[in-house]
Amino acid sequence: MAWKGFAMGTATGMGGRGGWRCAGRMIGVLVAVCMLGTRDAHGQGSMAFSFASSQTFEATLTQAELNVFIRVLKLKPDEVEVMESLYEGYAETVRREGAKVREQMYEAIDESEMYVDPGKLQPMQKEIEAWNKRSEKLRDGLLEDIKAFLNREQEGRWPIVERELRRMRMSGGRLTGEDLDVVKLVSGLKLEPMPKDVEESLDRYSLDLDRLLLQRKAFIEENEGKFHELVKNDPAAAEIMFKDALRIRIAMRDLNERTVQQIAELLEGEKRAQLLAELDKQDAEQVDLKTRGQAQIEAALKLEDITPKEKEAVEELKSAYESQVAAWKKQMREANRRYEEEMMPYKLAVGLGREKPQDDSDYYSQWRLPEGHPVQKLRMQRYEMDKEARRKLHTILGADLRAKLPLGRQEYAVFNDRRPGGL
Repeated sequence: MAWKGFAMGTATGMGGRGGWRCAGRMIGVLVAVCMLGTRDAHGQGSMAFSFASSQTFEATLTQAELNVFIRVLKLKPDEVEVMESLYEGYAETVRREGAKVREQMYEAIDESEMYVDPGKLQPMQKEIEAWNKRSEKLRDGLLEDIKAFLNREQEGRWPIVERELRRMRMSGGRLTGEDLDVVKLVSGLKLEPMPKDVEESLDRYSLDLDRLLLQRKAFIEENEGKFHELVKNDPAAAEIMFKDALRIRIAMRDLNERTVQQIAELLEGEKRAQLLAELDKQDAEQVDLKTRGQAQIEAALKLEDITPKEKEAVEELKSAYESQVAAWKKQMREANRRYEEEMMPYKLAVGLGREKPQDDSDYYSQWRLPEGHPVQKLRMQRYEMDKEARRKLHTILGADLRAKLPLGRQEYAVFNDRRPGGL
């Protein structure tokens, strides 16, 4: 795992595919919190470095993945017992060795903070990288041990296990819906028994998705380094390569969403609605914006001393506002999908002459959408809708009730930069 640095007042990037842009939400929160902590114009601020999460020191093969082995390989009870015994030995080794590395990490953090020397953390980066390799080696050893007790028929089904694991570990998507796991969604419906036509659809989907997963992985691994060189030396060729990667991503997204729609057509009533609702959730981060108006309307309805007349008026306001928001969400979903397909790395856009080089005196320009951008226009529309809803609410309620409403949602601002940093 790369050594990650978050800093207020610095432009130091992170390693990896997207640099700063890869961690938009996290940066937004941390930068905002740091801003609240700065005191004057002397450039004071704070900095935080993160090596790894707690998951880094845990077994990388989960119980859910073990269940794939049992199901796909059709293991008998005594075979399951052997596999679980092997797994426990593996997991215990990971816990024991991982705890030592984790202790080293905490010690390095303590020392660097006390010495006020971030440089003292750098040797720990190599330790974490070495641990990641060791962790993968332990996992590979477990898989070889499991393979050793399989019969010929089970060995023949091993490629299906690998395919299932690739799907379950799917990550690296940039488009909404690109990393959607349709098998997991359908499994969550608890269809018992699973209809044969649904099962056949999932089998076809798994094969098609695996082909695209491998294609995406191979293309990015082969071309990521070349892409960054082309951005500097031949932006036109870099754009062609970027669009080739984008086509794979769009194919994955469309396969996922098309499959959900197809399976929904095979279901009825509540199960169909439940599956389609899960599909809608893929856009939630971009369209389910939390606003002060909504929070205040909900709080008003819970006030103990609100009169029946006032409550009725607030309920009417809520219903009208929700109807407005539902129509807005449909527009926002469509605009967001187009935005995801059109946006490209900043340096590539500059190299192609489609954006101006960033003004170093205006750091925050990287967070802004261009004036008149469809997504920006819709977000401004939502802002005005919410402002008007708050105005109407305050007209309904008297001063004593208005004073009981929450003033805001949170004490910090969050900004997300979703522009890709690479392929």
